[in-house]
Amino acid sequence: MTLDRYIRSFPRVLRIEPASICNLKCSLCPTGTTKMPRGLMTAATFQLIWEEIKSNIESVKVVALYLGGEPFLNKDFGGMVRRIKSLGVPLVKTVSNGMLLTGVLMEEIIDNGLDIIDFSLDGQSPEENNFLRRNSNFSTVVANIKRLIEVKREKGGNPRNLYCKYPIS
Repeated sequence: MTLDRYIRSFPRVLRIEPASICNLKCSLCPTGTTKMPRGLMTAATFQLIWEEIKSNIESVKVVALYLGGEPFLNKDFGGMVRRIKSLGVPLVKTVSNGMLLTGVLMEEIIDNGLDIIDFSLDGQSPEENNFLRRNSNFSTVVANIKRLIEVKREKGGNPRNLYCKYPIS
């Protein structure tokens, strides 16, 4: 019996870590509590990954630009999204704590075709979120999410792919 029929030559879902560092020090996250070398993905490393995706594009269905750090710390995040989408990847997503979501970045991620962004908030109240997610501010994150929704609507897009477990309206 051969297992070849079960082994794919290239993964359908890829996780790429633009940043292994974070601007928060969450008590529940190893990125904020575990001491180890961390940093930002270089353009050269991303180029190697992009070329590998390009060579295997028929297999790739999802690219998640997130693994553990805050992806928006990488100043080329928007360019990464643009380059991956240019290959025809059907779904490009990320996860963010929402604290670094500026107007310029909002425009960049919308214009470059980011499909889904999940925002991380924790606890059962804004106060509990701020306690667990050290250096975070619930109100700032919610304001940033609301502004992102506005910008997406202004650009004629549907903000249906934004997720937040707290009601923000």
